Amino acid sequence: MTGMTDESALKTLQYMAEYVQKSFADLNDIQPPQVVYDHTISQINVVLHRCFERLREKQPHDAGSIENEIVRYSGGRKMLEVNGLRDAENACR
Repeated sequence: MTGMTDESALKTLQYMAEYVQKSFADLNDIQPPQVVYDHTISQINVVLHRCFERLREKQPHDAGSIENEIVRYSGGRKMLEVNGLRDAENACR
């Protein structure tokens, strides 16, 4: 009976060690709100830059949809600038 108890305890400790390792890995994946905010703003800026490049082509075939995309992403960026960091900080609490 002692062998089973030792084996059971060992399995439990191994499970706990794996769980702790996974928890540390999960914690390391969490980004601070400022980093998430900066990354999102940067992504939007890249999209907007590409939209303006496409719009500057001699005769873009989809100028209307490009303009709509610019308006949509600009509005999203403005909303992030106003509320984004605060919302991200609140989500972390």
